Amino acid sequence: ILHQLLNISTIFFTPSAFRTANPWPQSSMTFTISVICFLSEFSGHYSNKTVSIILMCLTVVGYCLIFCFMMFFARFLSGFQEMIFSSVTFGSIVNSIISIIYFILDKAMPEYIIIIIILIIVICLLLGSYFHTFYFIKSIQILDSLEESKENYSMFKRSSQLIPHILVGFQVNHRYCLSYSVFVDSLNVFEEDFSLLVYFAKFLAIYPEEYSQLNWVYMMVQKIEKKNIKKKYIKAQLMTILMRRESTLSNELKKKLQSISNLIVTAKLRMRNTWEAALSGSTSELEPLFLLYSSIVKQIDLKFTYLQNYHSNNQYALSALSNYEREVQANYELSSFHREKARKIKLGHSEGVDQVYLYGRVYFPNLPPRPIYHN
Repeated sequence: ILHQLLNISTIFFTPSAFRTANPWPQSSMTFTISVICFLSEFSGHYSNKTVSIILMCLTVVGYCLIFCFMMFFARFLSGFQEMIFSSVTFGSIVNSIISIIYFILDKAMPEYIIIIIILIIVICLLLGSYFHTFYFIKSIQILDSLEESKENYSMFKRSSQLIPHILVGFQVNHRYCLSYSVFVDSLNVFEEDFSLLVYFAKFLAIYPEEYSQLNWVYMMVQKIEKKNIKKKYIKAQLMTILMRRESTLSNELKKKLQSISNLIVTAKLRMRNTWEAALSGSTSELEPLFLLYSSIVKQIDLKFTYLQNYHSNNQYALSALSNYEREVQANYELSSFHREKARKIKLGHSEGVDQVYLYGRVYFPNLPPRPIYHN
């Protein structure tokens, strides 16, 4: 269930079997296939013919559900995968229906049926290729018309009708999409539309350079009044991505660093007390002093681990870590590494590559490495 919730609310493109804009139908497909296998296994093993027919019909319903989930909700990003999936699934539905008919008539299926099914799949592939090309051309024409005149948005009654065309625009690097103007104009028409904001965030999250706009989307999501589990997970993911790409000293980060600074001061004091006890020969006091020092160092290490996970590209967090490694841990090599990394980020030379960026480039390989129209 948790996996389903995370999939239904993700704002970045995650690796999966099929390249789709929405990953949750693939999880649903996995469960449905398990049910289909169960029904298929038991459909022909009952003395009561009616029970077998019902189970076989339920199998057909399962195939239809998979087809609808993937074709209407998943939003394929690969034309080849879409054609193969739709053709094979449709062929399976036809084969199941023919099987039911022959089972009702108490006849065995002739061998040439398999040839007919293969021909149906091939015909579906050819038709799918034609309609896929036609749909791409139509989407590009629609995006051109929307870019020319905002009045053309009147052809859409819901944002769900517009989003598939936007996805095509990013696949073919349409200028109206690469500049993100399509989202800005769409949100002027469909104000505070949650689905549009999620897709806007998906494409902004690909580029670390679009931190400011992604932060704006986060604030817009917060303003939406409706409360549901999807909004909760979207906000959490947006906050995580923003923290990992934040380069400024926010109030929240400032409080975290101040807390760590206080612990470091305490650690230095305990270190000095331990050293003085060792010099004075008070061996009985060394063990409790070492335990006190070790406990606070573990707290500091845990806090810096959190900072490295969520503020890995922040110059202030890296500088604090470098000072801690030099002054407390005496790890001068690692301290120099983090100090140099902080210096590069300060000069504007951040790495700019993370999993969100890499997954986005895998799903949309034609996208430019960096934003062309930087806002």
